[in-house]
Amino acid sequence: MHIKKGIIRNTIAALIIMLVMGVSVVITSMGKDTSNEPVSRQIQLLTLDKDTNAYAQPSETSEVLRVIKAGTAVAVAGEEGDYTVIIYQGHDEYIKTEDITMEAKASSEASAKECAEEVDEEFDKFQKEDVSYLESLERQKLKSRNALIWKIVIVILVICIMAISVIMGVKKNLEDKETGKDEMKKKGQLDKTDN
Repeated sequence: MHIKKGIIRNTIAALIIMLVMGVSVVITSMGKDTSNEPVSRQIQLLTLDKDTNAYAQPSETSEVLRVIKAGTAVAVAGEEGDYTVIIYQGHDEYIKTEDITMEAKASSEASAKECAEEVDEEFDKFQKEDVSYLESLERQKLKSRNALIWKIVIVILVICIMAISVIMGVKKNLEDKETGKDEMKKKGQLDKTDN
């Protein structure tokens, strides 16, 4: 159970790192489909290089919902014409694709690759730790089983030694009785011959 909690915690941490660093991940957000059901989409985090307007619709005549300041990370969910779809508080907003510089895209992709490599290394590390832990657990089980087997063998040997001692004692007692009877017979025969 402890391993599972650690794996879950590390997976969540890795996903958070991936989101912050700009790795594409699949998330669920409210889309604009007719069923108004959550839609699973792939997003990518980008940092904007300049102030950008966020629109309600993919049109310059649409309502400006907010101004996104330069240096702000946005969750990019795709493109629609000349506009890039971003997700803000679970809702789609639109920014002009031209407002996203190639440097931001390149930086995001480089960060994503770097982060993916770090995550792969971290998962490899955790996998090795898990394998090591499982091997250790198997060794402990084997030692415990061997200890139990040796305890049983020792108990059996002690019982055998006690049984042999009892048998030898009984045998000696019978031999002593036989020897006593033989002596009595000889003594009885001597008495008869003396008479």
